[in-house]
Order: sequence, then C-alpha cells, then structure tokens
Amino acid sequence: MAKREGKRAITKKNIRIISLLLLAVAFVITYFSVLTAATPKHYDVKVGETSAYTIYATHSVTDESATEALRDAARAAAQTAYRIDTERIQACMDGAAAFFAELAALRAEADGLRPAAEDWAALLSAEQKASFCAGTQPNLEEAQLCAVLAAGASEIQLMKDLVLPKLETSLGAGLSQEGLSAVKATCVREVNATTSLTAGLKDVAALAINTYMEATLVVDEEATKQAQEEAAAAVAPVTIKKGETIVERGMELTAAQYAILSDLSLVRAEQSNQPLVFG
Repeated sequence: MAKREGKRAITKKNIRIISLLLLAVAFVITYFSVLTAATPKHYDVKVGETSAYTIYATHSVTDESATEALRDAARAAAQTAYRIDTERIQACMDGAAAFFAELAALRAEADGLRPAAEDWAALLSAEQKASFCAGTQPNLEEAQLCAVLAAGASEIQLMKDLVLPKLETSLGAGLSQEGLSAVKATCVREVNATTSLTAGLKDVAALAINTYMEATLVVDEEATKQAQEEAAAAVAPVTIKKGETIVERGMELTAAQYAILSDLSLVRAEQSNQPLVFG
C-alpha cells in the first residue's frame, strides 16, 4: 500500500515537472516567434546597383529627399522682397545738385568773357570749350555748353526746378531696373514739352535726368530669405506609409531610396573582412 502511494506521488511530481518544461518550451517558442516577426528582413542592396527585391515599408516613414525637394521648390517660388535704397536716392540727389552747382560755377567763370552778341561758339577757343565742358559731371557737349552760357539765370533756375523734383519723386517711388528706361523717357518727354526752355537747355536737363536717375528698388535679402524659409516650413512632409513600395525589383537603387531603407533598418550591415586580433 505504501509502495503504491509512493509511486503515485512520484508520478504526480513528474507530471508537474513535465508540465513546467512544456510551458517553458512553449514560452521560448513564442518569444522567438514574436522576435522573428518583429525583426525586419535585411536586404543586401547598394546605391546604383539593381535591386534583386521588391521592398515595402515596414512602417510609416518620412521621405526626406522628396520632402526637401518640395521645400526647395517652395523656396524658389517664394516672392522676392524689395526695399527702396535710401542711400542710393541721396547719392543721386546729391550728384544732381552738384551738377547744377557746377553749371553755376561755370557760368560765373565765363561771365567775364561774355560777348555782346552772345556768340559763345565763336568766342571760346577749342581749349576753353574743352575745359568748360569737362568742368561738370557729367561732361557737357559743346552745344550744351553754349546753351548754358547763353541762358539767363531765370532759365537755368527753371531748368533746375524742373529736373530736381522729377528726380526726387521718381527715385523715392522705387525704381526697378526693368522700369528705369521707361521712367527716364517719360521725364525727358515732360521736359521737352515745356515752352520755357531752349532746345539746348532741354538737352542739358535730359543729360541730368539720364545720369542721375538710377534704379532704387533693390532686393531685400533678409526679408526674401525669411519668406523663403516660411514657404519651406509650410510644406507637409512626404510620408511613405506601411506596406507601400520603396523600390521595385529590377530597379536601380537611388541614394534617396537607400536612405529610406536605412531609416527602416532594412539594409544588411556590411561585414568587416579584417581578422580579429586577440590578446
């Protein structure tokens, strides 16, 4: 009787041990099954080589290359910002004012030579004409010089009063390089339309306008850069969703595709060929 009870106890103990072993084996099998399923397959691929596989995204990932391309396009499409160059305006106005001051100085210098018949072309020698013409910036032509010397003070003042306001208004409004020629032509036409100036003085006025009217609308680099970055920041990232194809079998692998595969840990690491050294 005692022997039967001993055998039963041993049998129950063995059953418990076997059950625990089976449970442990089942746990190990389950663990490695889950680990295998969770570990993505690694592919032996290289940039520029034909892929032997069709590879799909194992989870959603951002396509950085495509996203950056869209951002670059957004930057390029951003509107360029401009500003009015106040320093350039001041330089142009100072130059024009200096030009009329030089005309006054030229007339004062020639005043002692003033002929009764006002025939300056005949009175002045070639050397005197060259010297007077070079006395202003921009230089005068001989006909323009004679017109300035023959004019009365009121005519010179009228010419100045026509030119300087036109310059100041046009420059201050912001002149683009593309629109500069058209504005110059308009101002010259307005000067030529007046009946209070001789043809020679109109030429001098046109000379001043064409010389001192410059483009004053320039690119605002800082504001343009800000607009470009704001446009780039508004671009939504390009996302490759889980299950979508990254590369087709038979296609040449691009650097952008390789980067995505690397982000997904789908690229097989290269094995080192260097021998191990111990000790």
